[in-house]
Amino acid sequence: GRGYHPNMNFEPDVIVTEEDSPRWRMVVEAKLDFDDLKQAESALKRYMLGMRAPLGLIVAPTHLAIYRDRFTDFSDDSIKLVGDFEVPPGWFAARASRGTGGKSTPDPEQAFAFQRDVQAWLEEIASTHVIRDFSPEAREALAEHVLPALAGGVIRAAGPRELRAS
Repeated sequence: GRGYHPNMNFEPDVIVTEEDSPRWRMVVEAKLDFDDLKQAESALKRYMLGMRAPLGLIVAPTHLAIYRDRFTDFSDDSIKLVGDFEVPPGWFAARASRGTGGKSTPDPEQAFAFQRDVQAWLEEIASTHVIRDFSPEAREALAEHVLPALAGGVIRAAGPRELRAS
């Protein structure tokens, strides 16, 4: 079946850890298909809880959702949606080629390219401290939550996609 099975191992696409420390700062899921947000969200929350990651992002070609663990307890309730923001039109469009229509899954190369785009965008924010093109609300949320996680953090692909021949 498509989407996540509750017991399926969730693997984020990009992770941010502290330099010289295994502590997690942020978990990023890059999804070309935003249809199964609820499933992606619950999987992300479980992963954040398991890894004690304070921040989670789900990035799709049209949407960006930011999640924050308030560490109030050890359940999903501790993790709140900071905001679901629109990604500027056409921003990742070179990669997304108008979604998948819900029928077929994106081909792996497209998915890897999108993950690389998302990682490159995070690296750009980390080095420039500039968040371009997003709405003021989105920029404010990114500046408040994502920028501090990136500052002095190590951004890397979580999966072995760099091992693939391009």
